[in-house]
This record gives sequence, C-alpha cells and structure tokens, in this order.
Amino acid sequence: MVGRTWIVLVAASALAGCSLVDAASDTGAPAAGGDGSGDDDGAPAGCALRDDFEDGVTAALWQSFNDDDAHVREVAGALEITFDGLPDSWAGYRLADTIDFTEGEVEIEVKTAGGIYTALEVSVDDMELVLFTEDVDLLIGAVNDTPLDDDGDEILYDAGAHRFWRIRAQDGVVYWEASPDGGVWDTIHTQDVPFPLDAVTILVEAGGGLGDPGAAIESFSATPTGCAE
Repeated sequence: MVGRTWIVLVAASALAGCSLVDAASDTGAPAAGGDGSGDDDGAPAGCALRDDFEDGVTAALWQSFNDDDAHVREVAGALEITFDGLPDSWAGYRLADTIDFTEGEVEIEVKTAGGIYTALEVSVDDMELVLFTEDVDLLIGAVNDTPLDDDGDEILYDAGAHRFWRIRAQDGVVYWEASPDGGVWDTIHTQDVPFPLDAVTILVEAGGGLGDPGAAIESFSATPTGCAE
C-alpha cells in the first residue's frame, strides 16, 4: 500500500546480536574489493558478482552473520537459513565490501521463502531498499529509515510467479521486481532514489524463530555501476 511506512528490522538484526564470520573463498579469488579475477565466486569490484552456492563454502565476497537461534550454511546448492529458538533471530550473507549501485542491479533466485521475513536488502547505514516476504504471504518492496522518503508497495506472494527477485537503479529511479523465470519482470514498487547509492552493501537474509520454515536462496548476482556483463 503506497504511503505506508515499512518498519522492518532487517539491517539492525544483521548488525546487532550477530557474530560475523570471515568469508573463505573456495576458488582462491579475492573479495569484492580485491585485485584479480573470478567467475562464479569472488569476482573483483567493477565486475559482476555471482554465487550459485553449489560448493558449500562461503565465498570471499561474503561475510556470514547469525544470531544464536538462527543458522546459515550452503547445502544442496542453496544458501539455507534455519531457525531453532527465539523469534526475530536473523542469519544470512552480506557483501564484504561496498559497491556502486547508482546504475546497478542485484538479483536472487528464491528456492524457498521462510521465517517471518526473507529479504534482499541494499543499504547504506540504516537506510534500506528492501524486497522481502512477510509470513510467506506478502511480497513487499520498500524503502526504510530514510529522513523523508520511506514508502512501499505489497502484493500477494506466489512462490512460482515470484521465484526471481531484483532491485535495480536506473536514471535516478529504483525498481523492485519479481519474475517466474528471470526473463519477464513484474514491478512491485518504484520510486526516485531516496539516498546516495555510490557505496552500498547488499544482504541476503531471513529472520524467524522456532517453528518457522527455513529459507533457501539458490543463486545471487549483482552488477555494480559500470560493469558490462
């Protein structure tokens, strides 16, 4: 619903009460800010960043995080987040380095949405562009924690029709989109860029508690500004 202020503790949960684990690359490729080259994992800054989560190892481009009652691991070709305790427990991956998202995009393939929230987030400090499910019922595209421009829209979540999620910025406008196949995209929300995007971090995460289903993300890709795929 346009005009609603979305209060989602996505960034806060990722930074508070979490233990950061240094990422290790299965390919030996550098983190996003390093020198060198990479393909599926650990691509350098200025080039597309990709992870298919097939190798079971946290790539160098990531930092993993988790609250005590939430767990994140790569298993069976997916990034899996599960819960076994208190509500509002969070886990996931965040990029180890910031990227320029001024004319960029990020996409994930969601095998299974879970928890109370499953989220893709582009953030600067506490300010967020976030695409997330709530109770596996709604898919919401929103802006959070900016001085003036918090806004969002929601649709009913359909796991088949909304398997691929994308946030992109183009010509000063941000688009929150979903697709069944990564080819044809439906827009969930759009608005003018609400804060500078030249140095953002990206998070893939879920939050929930005991009894909530786990979340599984099958693939990730991000294209920073100026990166030609």
